[in-house]
Amino acid sequence: MPVKIHPGLATWNGADYAAGFRARLAKVPASRTAPHSWQSGWEDADTDLRESARHNRVVTAGRTDDYRESWFTLFDAGGDARVNGVEFDDSRTDPWKEGWINADINLGAARE
Repeated sequence: MPVKIHPGLATWNGADYAAGFRARLAKVPASRTAPHSWQSGWEDADTDLRESARHNRVVTAGRTDDYRESWFTLFDAGGDARVNGVEFDDSRTDPWKEGWINADINLGAARE
């Protein structure tokens, strides 16, 4: 039986993903006609920026925050960013960084 994949992933393009990620950080408006991978990069960058701002507000208010609601989403976004050529950035959330590093380790292990 043939494996079914999501139609958007059949044409996945890492360069498009990275362009969407960078576009969000540069505040370029999203486009409904952009490729699925570009939109995914945009959405991942948006999620990380929103969560980073929320986290900073919580910490500034004197509370603690462990990204309870969004940890896995941010971790996955960081891993996707690494796989698609988005560079590590110290301003990202901790879960994003952990996902990026985890993907980097896995990519290194795959090369050996």
